[in-house]
Amino acid sequence: MKELIGNILKSTGYLVINKTLAKKVSLEAAICLSDLITKESYFRDHNMLDNEGFFFNTRENIAKDTTLSFYQQRKSLKKLEKLGILEIKEYGIPKKAYYRIDYLPVIKNLTTSDKETLHQEVKKLNINNNNNNNNNIYKVKETKKIDKNTDSYNKFLNEYNKVFNRKTKSMEGWKKNAEFWLTIYSEDEILQAIRQIPSDSFWKDKMDLTILFRRKNSQGENVDYIQKLLTSIEDKKPKRFMIGGEL
Repeated sequence: MKELIGNILKSTGYLVINKTLAKKVSLEAAICLSDLITKESYFRDHNMLDNEGFFFNTRENIAKDTTLSFYQQRKSLKKLEKLGILEIKEYGIPKKAYYRIDYLPVIKNLTTSDKETLHQEVKKLNINNNNNNNNNIYKVKETKKIDKNTDSYNKFLNEYNKVFNRKTKSMEGWKKNAEFWLTIYSEDEILQAIRQIPSDSFWKDKMDLTILFRRKNSQGENVDYIQKLLTSIEDKKPKRFMIGGEL
């Protein structure tokens, strides 16, 4: 059911906005919701939702995908949360925002046409499921998927080898996690994090790409080493001061 509703509202390479929903919640909130539905769909397809159905996203990533400013995001998220469409919780070190979408309030704000589309899609899904369960006549030929991130993986590997003067070739053990982090950070941000590793007093002799892209530590806690490395870059930038305080 969630997948079907998401197909009406979600965005991939484009921003797809439901006009009726935009009138009810505002255009900016509809854009934000569309982007979050797309993100949730990705997490669900890759079995990355947590036990309660939450997924995380960053303000920087939302800004990159929607062009919404941090102020516009904050205003939109508060409105969606107030309407009961979105649940938000924060935890982890550093803190991250986790989201869960409630589709019932979304359905109430759809047009009759959208609801009819949803109804027809549910009927198709039920028919297809029955056909698959009752007989195995029709077989779908699986085509080999081309990983759109292959170029990024090669850049990460080459940069790591360049920084540490190594000749590592294998991507096993980190490629799947790298795919996940590419939904959160840009390619350039991850490359910056790799370059920062030798400057980190703790990780400089320990971290490889498998550790960098790790999503949980040995205690099963969520970790984000990319953000830690990027944060250390910001901390080392010289700060300018004016009379009365920091600029």
